Amino acid sequence: MESEKIHFAPTEPGEYTILHGDSEPIHVPAPISLHGNFDAPAEFATKRADKYEGVVQGIDTVINEGCHVIFDKRNLTITLVVGEQERDTITVTGKLTADAFLVALGINTLSHSPKDLLKIVRFKGHLFADRADHRTLVSWLINPEIKTDTHSKKSDNRLGSVESRSSANAKADIAGMVLKLITPLFEGGPKVEVSLSVEVEPDNGSV
Repeated sequence: MESEKIHFAPTEPGEYTILHGDSEPIHVPAPISLHGNFDAPAEFATKRADKYEGVVQGIDTVINEGCHVIFDKRNLTITLVVGEQERDTITVTGKLTADAFLVALGINTLSHSPKDLLKIVRFKGHLFADRADHRTLVSWLINPEIKTDTHSKKSDNRLGSVESRSSANAKADIAGMVLKLITPLFEGGPKVEVSLSVEVEPDNGSV
C-alpha cells in the first residue's frame, strides 16, 4: 500500500475525522421548462406559493421581482418565468389548443363527403347532447340517400342575347338537422354546449 503523508495542524483541541476518497460531485440545478394547457402557469404558481415563507397562497403573491409573465396573443400562449436571473430558471408555458374534434369538423370552413364525415363522428356519441341524434346522423352517413335534380338552360338568339343558366336541387333527410354537442372549445377546458346545423350542398354530381 502506498504511504500517504498528511500535514495536519489543529487549531483547537478535540476529536477530528479524516475522510479518504472523492467527495460527492457538486449538483448544479439545471433550468426546467414545463408545458401544459392554458391554466398551467397559474396552477404552478398556486401550488408552489407555500414555498415562500410568510406568503399567502395565491398567484398574485407568488409573482415577485424575480418572475415575469409573457402573454403571446398571436400564438395563444402564456409563459411564467420564475427566477429569471438564476441558473435554475423555471419556465412554465400554457397554450390554448382548439379541441381536436371541433378542428376536425371544420365548422363553417370545411365541407365533407358523407364518408369522410362518418369517420369523424362515428365514435363520438358521448359528445352529443342527444344520443338519438348521433345515431340518426351515423345511420344516414352509412347509407346516405340524396335526391339531386339538375336543370340547365343555354340560349343564343344570334342577335347579341346569350343566356346560360344552371341550377341544382339536393334533398336529404338530414338537411337542416340541428345537433347539440357538449364539448370543450379548448383542450383541458370546461365543456360547453355547441349547436350546429347540417347543410347539404350539391357539387358536380356529388354532395
